[in-house]
Amino acid sequence: MAADIDSKTVTCWAFYSVVALGVFLLASCQTSGPVAGSSSERERYLQALVDRNFQDPQAHYLLAEYYHTEGLWDKAIYQLDLALRFGPFFRKAQVAKVRILLEKGDKQAADAAVDAFIRHSAHNPDGLVDLARCFQQEGLDQYALYCLQQATLLWPRSPLVYKELGLYLLAKDQPAKAKESLMKSFELDPVQPDVAGALGRLGVVVEAPSLRPAGDSALPPKM
Repeated sequence: MAADIDSKTVTCWAFYSVVALGVFLLASCQTSGPVAGSSSERERYLQALVDRNFQDPQAHYLLAEYYHTEGLWDKAIYQLDLALRFGPFFRKAQVAKVRILLEKGDKQAADAAVDAFIRHSAHNPDGLVDLARCFQQEGLDQYALYCLQQATLLWPRSPLVYKELGLYLLAKDQPAKAKESLMKSFELDPVQPDVAGALGRLGVVVEAPSLRPAGDSALPPKM
């Protein structure tokens, strides 16, 4: 009889222990705050990065990316504008702003932003080529091409600009236009093996000028 009582006691104790544990876990789930890695927790962390160094473009960019993923476009653009205030040539922020404006359906604002970025980079052809490459890498081909076309107007004597435009057009399967741009680049600077190679693949045979050693003269030495 005692054994039966002890067995029932143990069984009841085990049952109520399981129930109590279940109630505790349920209460914990209902009353606990945001778990690590939740949206609220991540926003607070990124905002803390901004507060720690308000002039850090990267911090604003990261917070903008968070708002973008949450669909908070206006907040994202506000943070990107801050990133660009402190880092005017921060390419990732420039491209991100254009992409968000397009997602909002505001192509006019996206076009205006691209024009502003081109003006900011127009002090040398390298900056315009770099901007075009960033747009191309992010799949914004229409703006990559637009940047290169504007670059040819701003820097009509730059072999780099015409080379980049020619290679872009070649990659987009536009051989006739590509050949025209590459020929222009080669005329401006015939010492470009990559341009000569690209023209060769297009069936254009070009010959780079021979390079003389430093100090060598075009005239025979006087006797």
